[in-house]
Amino acid sequence: MIQEWNAIYIDDDLQYCKQAMEQLNSAIIGDEGQKLTITTDTDFQKGLSLIEKNRFDFVILDVRLVGNGTDEEAGIKIFNSIKSRRFVPVIFYTAFAYKVEDLETDLVRVIRKTEGFVKVLDAIKELLQTQLPLVNRAIVRHVDEVQRDYMWEFVSNNWGSFQVMKDKVDIAYLLARRLAATINKKRIYDLARDLGANPDAVADIEKVHPAEYYIVPPVTERCQAGDIIEETISDGVKRYHVVLNPTCDFVNSKVEWIVFAKCCLLTEQSEYVNCKANINNSRHKASLESLLRDNRQDKQPERFYCLPGAFQIPGLIADFQQIETIKLEEYNEKCRNGEIKRIASLDSPFAESLLNRFTRYAGRIGKPDLDTHTIIKQLE
Repeated sequence: MIQEWNAIYIDDDLQYCKQAMEQLNSAIIGDEGQKLTITTDTDFQKGLSLIEKNRFDFVILDVRLVGNGTDEEAGIKIFNSIKSRRFVPVIFYTAFAYKVEDLETDLVRVIRKTEGFVKVLDAIKELLQTQLPLVNRAIVRHVDEVQRDYMWEFVSNNWGSFQVMKDKVDIAYLLARRLAATINKKRIYDLARDLGANPDAVADIEKVHPAEYYIVPPVTERCQAGDIIEETISDGVKRYHVVLNPTCDFVNSKVEWIVFAKCCLLTEQSEYVNCKANINNSRHKASLESLLRDNRQDKQPERFYCLPGAFQIPGLIADFQQIETIKLEEYNEKCRNGEIKRIASLDSPFAESLLNRFTRYAGRIGKPDLDTHTIIKQLE
């Protein structure tokens, strides 16, 4: 259990720093009695150096005018420097609140000095309620553990081999790929538990969690196979599509028309509706499980592809009989206008599986039924 949270307060006014120590240091801020520990500094650059060397959960910043008649604020410069280095929630505590009001978000707060440090304490408590400081700590700890084990167990034991390799690009790729592979499912589930996940929700390490299907948001600027497209139509209603063009066509600028499969909401499917209404009915439950496993009963199974719900992506069923196309230029224009947006990309091997299933469905060829009765008669 976390016993304390750490904050740094940077203000060129020594009196405010002393007040911060008196009113904030050792204050109880968590539901379980956690204390706040304050570090102060009157030098903005030294404060930034402390932020780089230490792990703070919160940063409290003054906005100090640099020179007379200029619009440059040291606090804003430090804020931008912090953003370029690491994530940490920031609270501006300043007499120049109007200078930073446009920066205010759920994780960047602005408190006027006339409101006193009690408001700063309230802001810290509100930030804790978002759970982001807890998430941040858990991710940092997780990454540190992965990096530690990777360096000791792989890099250190194999460094002699790497040193004799002349191609440093090869080394970079080998190290990076190996590091990525060390972030395995067990470590992901350990991280989930650190974040407070229900152990029952991550118990089966052999199965695929819905979130494993997606990369959110997409990491590439260009469209690619398996992208999930959200379209906003009248009255805020959303429609969803999945891209079926091969990624290589986008890379090589060979796409004139983007091909979509329409995605229907899982919640509107008969299997889901019947199971929800009769949750203890084994037949309805089996029917829904078959749909989720891409083996839909009483219909052409390969016609459909399940895209499970995760994060802000609703559960979807891609239907390969409902194919739509859009001119690439029109697609780009709608993206710029906010009418459509890529909300996720299918990760490997799910994007490849989607295209393979579509190809099998679209390219299937039927044949007449064999007269098996004749062959059996021959045996007789």
